[in-house]
Amino acid sequence: MSASAASLSSQRQRVLSLYRQILRLARQWPGRPGVADPATEAAYIRTEAGTLFRQHKSLSDPVVIESHIAEAESRINLALHYNIPYPRMPNLPPGCLATPGQPKRRTARGMDDALPAYMKSYKSGYAPKIK
Repeated sequence: MSASAASLSSQRQRVLSLYRQILRLARQWPGRPGVADPATEAAYIRTEAGTLFRQHKSLSDPVVIESHIAEAESRINLALHYNIPYPRMPNLPPGCLATPGQPKRRTARGMDDALPAYMKSYKSGYAPKIK
């Protein structure tokens, strides 16, 4: 087995382990008392994980796979820390929003540049369905 094949096999095991960890998280999701229904948030976690994992199943570049693994781990940590399964929107840097008379692509570029690591999957146009 070549070094790259071994690397991909190792990453595959990490990705599958990460997916199982996310499904366990959904099964044990405590929810936010009085704010949201835990079953709804758990369903969101399962749906979001399935959608994003299927969307990226054909990736073969180890660097890109590693960045998506880091993104998933970051989202898990944020969800556990804030007890919110939905992605946290980034704060935009000053001056990135277009003002009247400026091109709108400036806003799009500024928002792309401000996108944190845990939301890179949304750069491809997929947006989560938050209820």
